Amino acid sequence: ESAIANSLVRLKVVSTLNADIATTTQDSFNVKPAFNTVTAPASAETWYVGETTRVVTWDQAGGITNVQLQYKCGADAYANLAADAANHAGHVDGTNTYSWTAGIPDKKANDCYIKLTDVNNTAHTFTSAAFTIAPRITSVAMFPAGGDPANVWRADATSQRVDWTDTSP
Repeated sequence: ESAIANSLVRLKVVSTLNADIATTTQDSFNVKPAFNTVTAPASAETWYVGETTRVVTWDQAGGITNVQLQYKCGADAYANLAADAANHAGHVDGTNTYSWTAGIPDKKANDCYIKLTDVNNTAHTFTSAAFTIAPRITSVAMFPAGGDPANVWRADATSQRVDWTDTSP
């Protein structure tokens, strides 16, 4: 943690017009580290199953160096993003990233979340806004084929269908 995080500090206010006008808080207080935001995935953004180029991005302050990254979709429990503890270290104040190169999991849900936890103080956590994990649909075929006036879809017909290809791994 940084030199200021978790230290007892006081606040001094000085007039910019007259330096003789100043006051300092009488009571000390703690400055604690914090996760400020997760910027990727963004709120309501869609990431596709199997993608290997997505990057989780967040902003933090206060000297958090070891971060546990987890995700969950729906009622599932949180699962680790990083394959091992070595991936938790080396973070700095400001913007940080984690490349989700193992591939986006086959969850297919619109209520997925990223959770950040300070490994050295698990009381410091942050959960992202909801994002979506969806299958990658690459082709759609209608039977009977659309576009031909002779192929009319009827509300009571049972021979009509839509087929698609999910290319998610």
